[in-house]
Amino acid sequence: SNLSGHKNIIGYVDSSITHTGGGVHELLLLMPYCKSHVLQMMNN
Repeated sequence: SNLSGHKNIIGYVDSSITHTGGGVHELLLLMPYCKSHVLQMMNN
């Protein structure tokens, strides 16, 4: 994508959606490990 490598975009590895019942779904996102806080990275 044309956004990959942008300093304000966190990478994406994988995702999962699980139906937990009662019309509720759980969305899990797996992202690369960041050594510092995301906010700190965005401010640099």
